[in-house]
Amino acid sequence: MSTIAENIAEFKTELASVCRDCDRNPSEISIVAVTKNRSSAEINSLLASGITAIGENRLQEFLAKKAEIGAAEKHFVGRIQSNKAAEIAREFDVVESVSSLKIAKILNDSIISRDVARNVSTTSHKTLPIFLQINLAREPQKDGFSPEEIESALSEISKFANLEVVGLMTIGVFGDTKRTREIFAAGKKLCEKFGLPKFSAGMSDDWPIAVECGATELRIGRLLFE
Repeated sequence: MSTIAENIAEFKTELASVCRDCDRNPSEISIVAVTKNRSSAEINSLLASGITAIGENRLQEFLAKKAEIGAAEKHFVGRIQSNKAAEIAREFDVVESVSSLKIAKILNDSIISRDVARNVSTTSHKTLPIFLQINLAREPQKDGFSPEEIESALSEISKFANLEVVGLMTIGVFGDTKRTREIFAAGKKLCEKFGLPKFSAGMSDDWPIAVECGATELRIGRLLFE
């Protein structure tokens, strides 16, 4: 059985190969290690092997192990419940799954209390980077803005002083390579249309398609651990 360090090395080798094939530079692409259901020991092994960003899906699970986790950029990548949004704003460095204006407003209004909790002075205040989740598959079971809502959402969120929209995030269709490619390509075009520098797409089963379509961030879990 491979170690976590070996898995990371293998993944980076495969990433470099895919990048060569589509004329991209691997340095343009960030790996966010999805650590749902993983122990603090496993997460620390990731960090010791060069991973610098982790993504959590569940707030309570993260809180239970955060004291034992080493330094990392912490992304929230799961579904956001409105009653958990304020605490997510306080605990995470980046929120990738902002799926409604209601959630965006709660996050915005929670930043000051986040800074107080972290003992950050008002002069050192930083906005919270967020991704808007876009439901390009138009699947009712998935959260997210429709493509037609992105422009107005960006306009409204630009009024929120404590948030910075840095990109879009989307999810492919499991088992459907053709549809997933269409979704990722459309997401990248929307990022370009609205001048957003980051595009979060691709997980363990479809990440090469995301790279080919221009993703700047991959959310990888199973491949790094198993």
